[in-house]
This record gives sequence, C-alpha cells and structure tokens, in this order.
Amino acid sequence: MSLARRLVSAYLQKLNDPLYDSDKVWLVPMHAKAINTRYSECLLADVADSARGIISRARFEAEWKKIEARIAIGEAQASELSCVRLALLVLKPEQGTRATAAPAPAPTPDQTKKQIAAERRAAALVAQHAEQERLAAAAQSWPPQPPPTPPSGAPPPRGTSGQGAFKGKGSGGTGSPGKGGKGGKGAAPSGHNTEPPPSPAANVPPRAAPGQTSRRYPPPAGGLAKPTPPKGVPPLTTGEWTTDEWRNTLIDFDEMDRIAPFGPGAATRLCHPVDASMTATMLKRPRTADGQGWHINSCAYCAFRPRAPTGLAADHADAWYYGTGDGGHNPYRCDAAKRYIAEGAPEEGLRRHQWADDIRQCLRYQVPRDRSG
Repeated sequence: MSLARRLVSAYLQKLNDPLYDSDKVWLVPMHAKAINTRYSECLLADVADSARGIISRARFEAEWKKIEARIAIGEAQASELSCVRLALLVLKPEQGTRATAAPAPAPTPDQTKKQIAAERRAAALVAQHAEQERLAAAAQSWPPQPPPTPPSGAPPPRGTSGQGAFKGKGSGGTGSPGKGGKGGKGAAPSGHNTEPPPSPAANVPPRAAPGQTSRRYPPPAGGLAKPTPPKGVPPLTTGEWTTDEWRNTLIDFDEMDRIAPFGPGAATRLCHPVDASMTATMLKRPRTADGQGWHINSCAYCAFRPRAPTGLAADHADAWYYGTGDGGHNPYRCDAAKRYIAEGAPEEGLRRHQWADDIRQCLRYQVPRDRSG
C-alpha cells in the first residue's frame, strides 16, 4: 500500500501538472500504464522475499489486464486501474493470508541457493532500472554544449585535440561501486581518500557560474554521525563536532552506490536523486563538467531536493533540509547534503528515516593534507 502511494505521489511530482491529481491521473491511459508498470517492477524486485515478489507481480498484472478488458467493454471505470486500489483489494488480503498460514518447512541447501540467486537478480534489476533512469534524465536534461572558441593563438583546451573542449569518449568518467572496510564487501577503490581527479566529459550540463561554492551549515548537535577515520588515523574526538572534523568529512558516493540497490536505497535516492521526483539514486561519483568546474547538477542534493517554503531564509536553522535548484558546487563537501545524511535522511517533519543508520555510513573522514612542505 505505502509503495503504491509513494509511486503515485512521485509520478505526480515529476509530472508537475496542476490538471492531474491522484484520481485524475488514472483517466489518461499513458499515465496509468507508466505508474502500474513501475509498480509491477518494484513488486518483482522484492529482495526480502523473491518468491513473494514473483507471486505479487503475477497477481497484480493479472488483475490489471482484467480491468483493462472490462474497461474496453464498458463494465469498469478508468479509476479502477489505480495500483493503490489493486494493492488494497488484491495484494494486501493475500499477503495477510500468507502471513497467518502455517510456517513453511526449512529450505533445503538447493532451495537456499536458488533464493540467494533470486535475491541477487532482484537487486540487479533495481540497480539496472536506476541506472536507466539516470541515463534517461541525463539525455533529457543535459544536452551537449557547443565547444568554446579559444582566443586567437591560444592552445587547444585541455583534454582535446583542438576540436572543442567537450570532444572525447564517454560521459564524464566511471564510478566504482563497491567498497572495502564495511562488511567485507568488495575492495576499496584506489585513491578514494582523495577527491576524484577531473576528467573531460561529453554531453554534460552547462558549468556553474565562476565562484560557486558549497553551501555552508554547521554539523548536527551531539557529535551525531561522526565517521570512523581510515586505518591508522586516530579516532575523532568524543562529543560535539569540531570545525576541522566537520570540514574534513566528505560524502562517500561509493558507499552510496553499494547500498542503493537494497533497502537503504529508499534513503539514498533522497540524498542523491536522479531528478526532482527522487525515485532513483544517481549512481557513480560526481565529476566536474570539463575538468575545470562543477556543472549545475553536480550536487544532486541541492539541484533536485524540494525548495524551501516561501519566507524561509537561507541561513535558517533548518534550511539545509531543502534544495535550491543550483547544484553547481563541490558535492563531496556540500554541508547541506552532509547535514542531511548525518541527520539520518529525515522525511517530512524532520523524522529520521528508517534507514538512518545505513545512510550515515555514507560519510567518510578525509585525512587533512600536509601542506607545510
């Protein structure tokens, strides 16, 4: 039920059309199909119980097609296509019946292996869908920029062969999902204790205006969410955050990639979303637009989070909770995004997210560089 309601709410937010609400959106077949298709995919990607996901999806799609047929012959209304309605009338009673049934016998080793394989396929489906949404959003929002014209006699821009600053392969570098040191999963990416180097990019958004810097906010009270320093580095102080500790704490996008396909993805998509619908997580480490500056969507938190209510000043104590529509700054050091993660990805009313402890692992402490020599 809650999943269905969230999907409808997210779709309406992304649609951003005052003509539609949670009732009228079902009157347009295109919108009804888009919402129900996504709901069907989410039902299948049930990591906690892959068998339940398969059954729920099959039951939902059977009822969905049945109602479409009844609409075609004039025996049903378009509003009956609502995934919220189907979840209430079809899926919820069946899940309740399964929950009260006699416990199933312990799985055999072969069944356990099949269950693990099914869960991995479901997780891969979620990750693949999120990546597809990210690429689709990039294609729609990030048109290629015309190459800048260098001054007469100037050398060609960095990373080119004299044919424009945006010529090159790929779309701005690749990420390295997976991380060592937390749960023993994967090897730590080399050089992750320093911020990623710039790389040339093609098909990128326009750069932010010169001089853009990250938004600055104080850390949470009580030393909340202090990260564990790298091996060999003394632990951080107990109690309140110090200025240096907060400044040297960065967002760990590799860890965010690692947990996004699983349950904590419900929180990661609120911290680093693909777009303003906040229904998918932006994957891979953010990169600079052309090796020189951050583009307007680099900090997805500030670019896509909901705007602050009218009258709320930028220096208000809770202003970090909102976006600004301008992500043209260093996303690793943005205090607004860091504060949101440290607070546990709070939802409406600043209530801590159910995956708060997991999302807080996406903060890492970077050892300050010794600039004395």
